[in-house]
Amino acid sequence: MIQIPRYRASEKSLPDSVYLQLVQLLYKAIFPVTLVGMLLVCIGTVIGVREHDPVVDALVAFGGLVSLVRVLLVLHFRKMLTNETCREKAARLQRFYGYGSYVFAATVGLLGLRVFAAGDVTSHMLFTGLIFGYAAGVVARLSIRPVICITTLSLASAPAVMACLLDFNFFYIVHGLLLTAFWLGSLETVDYNYHLVVDQIAIKEEMADLARLDPLTELPNRFSARERLSSELGGMRRGGAMLALHYLDFDHFKPVNDRFGHPVGDLVLRAAAQRISGLLRDGDMVARLGGDEFMVLQFNVGHQDQAEMLARRIIQAIAAPFGVEGHEISIGASVGIALAPKDGGELKILLEHADTALYVAKRSGRGKFAFYEPAKFRIEGSPARSLSR
Repeated sequence: MIQIPRYRASEKSLPDSVYLQLVQLLYKAIFPVTLVGMLLVCIGTVIGVREHDPVVDALVAFGGLVSLVRVLLVLHFRKMLTNETCREKAARLQRFYGYGSYVFAATVGLLGLRVFAAGDVTSHMLFTGLIFGYAAGVVARLSIRPVICITTLSLASAPAVMACLLDFNFFYIVHGLLLTAFWLGSLETVDYNYHLVVDQIAIKEEMADLARLDPLTELPNRFSARERLSSELGGMRRGGAMLALHYLDFDHFKPVNDRFGHPVGDLVLRAAAQRISGLLRDGDMVARLGGDEFMVLQFNVGHQDQAEMLARRIIQAIAAPFGVEGHEISIGASVGIALAPKDGGELKILLEHADTALYVAKRSGRGKFAFYEPAKFRIEGSPARSLSR
């Protein structure tokens, strides 16, 4: 029990996403909750019939009812746990789970106290099997929430241990000490399992973040851009806002790599990414799609002029010389723009239209921008280089 304050303190430092996943794992344990409830009823009924003890019968009936309520509550509350659930709500749902676990464990503990105080050796043997199986399941499934796990173990086992130690029979004292030894040993297992799962979730989160970043520029990558765009298009259809997708391609960048080498070219890309990022409002997004292709998502666009203004600023920023490794390097940028919902409300269509507009801009002489205008630009066989690939 002395470890509980330490666990409570350490949980405050957990990232919200890790904390949420731990609570979600807690609510996936339907089968163990059902199984232990059934075992309590079955074994408790056998003991009750053998002992003709109304107290045992009452505790078994109450334990079965608690188990049924727990299963129903778990099925109900886990629907509320989504990836968007806030930490406060997740903590509240975790407390609800803990309360149910504590009530059931206390019922098991009181049953053990009654059985060891008034039952015979056969009943003691049956209950010992129940408590060992229950404790093993608690350690296996609830180690991810150590406070709940340790409290549950203590409530379930402590009454039986006290009954054995106070029996003043050598063999029952040994039995009580054995239960205590296993309880103490389980604390180390709980600690190990908890930190193992937390580390695994943290690594998974880190890998997921890395999978969404371009390693060179540290900007969001193609996958992240598609994810964000899909999400925003869905919200835009519900809210009526307008979105501008700027598809960028650098002009005269290949000669930079050919003349100065790829390391210098990479530095130019990083510097260009920083310039573009510095032009954006909070909430807008720039992503590197690969090579010298970038995409800017401009949200809450009130008029086409706002998208045009940003495109001009991007072109102007990229046209300014880059000082890299003692070299003054000049490149340019062409921008194709598609507006949603005017130019498409679906991801694939919007990207293809932005790509078509970029193709038109580059044909216009480079260092230009173009909006997608199907009536004006009917281009046969424009390249399909967009994110849909």
